[in-house]
Order: sequence, then C-alpha cells, then structure tokens
Amino acid sequence: MRSFLLLISSAIAQNITLTPFAEVGCASTRVGDANWLWETGAGTFQSCDMPVRGDIGSMCIDSNGHPDYTSLYVDLASAPNKIGCFAWLASSCIMDFRRVLRIEFDFDVKSCGSVWAAPLWISPQPWDSPGPTSGEVDLVEACPVGSLYTNFATGGHEMPIGNPSDLGGPKHMIMRCRLA
Repeated sequence: MRSFLLLISSAIAQNITLTPFAEVGCASTRVGDANWLWETGAGTFQSCDMPVRGDIGSMCIDSNGHPDYTSLYVDLASAPNKIGCFAWLASSCIMDFRRVLRIEFDFDVKSCGSVWAAPLWISPQPWDSPGPTSGEVDLVEACPVGSLYTNFATGGHEMPIGNPSDLGGPKHMIMRCRLA
C-alpha cells in the first residue's frame, strides 16, 4: 500500500496521470511537449457547431517512463467541463492516401456508450461537404451512438468494432487498402 501511495505522490509531483491502459503502452500520461505530434484543432468542424477544445488531451508514457510522442490519451470522465468539440490535429503528418497500403493501430474505449465520438479519423484537406463524399475516413467512430464502427465516407463497407461502453480490453486493428 505504501509503495502505491508513493507512486501516486510521485506521479502528481511530475504532473503525470495513471491510466488503465498499460496493456497498450499507456501506463500514465502527461501534457504533451514540443516533440508531441498533436496540436489542438481550431475553429469549428462540420460535425460540431461549438469552438474546438483540446485541453483534455495528453500523451502516453509507457511503464518504463518513455513518452510516446505519437499517442493521444483523452479522459472525458475526469474533465471538469465535458461539453465541447474536442479535436487534435497532426498537421505535420501529411500523407498521400493513394500510397497507403495499411493502417495499423491499438486502441481502447471505455464508458463512451452515450457519446458520439470519432476517436481516430483521417480527413482530407480541404474537407468538402457533403459528408458522404468528403473523403473522410473514420477508423473508429461511435456512430450511431452506442455502437462502434469504421466509416468510410467515399465508399467501402462499415465494419462493426464493438461496444463503446466497454470493448473488453485493448484492440489491435489492421486495415488494408485495396488499390482501385
């Protein structure tokens, strides 16, 4: 018990938050620094008419204390204000989707059964409406609320992933792109 309390005290002193996602390499989190891939989005997005917020995002730290500068951890349950459009961008990570053959990622979602969310999506620049022909790819999206799917705005087939209330642990996804 004493070592657990010391660990928590040390984590608080270093501005680190412990997480339940150690299995996917996110034992704790801290605020991102200059090396972090993510930045808060700005303005408004097609799916939300409120200003964008990014104040609850942080980066993962593995069990050895190494930061994962590509990670993004969001804990809406601990946010004092849960209302808003939360968005983070990786604007330095530009890719030509015509050259992408495979996308691979780990994720976990808990307690999001009543929330519309797209925790991982890729959007073309510029994003052109309407949504079904925008070219947006939701790799993980809770739409309709209470379900978790992939969603390809310009074709393809939605694939059910699971229940956003509890996936039952981390999932590893591999998506392969077929060339037309």
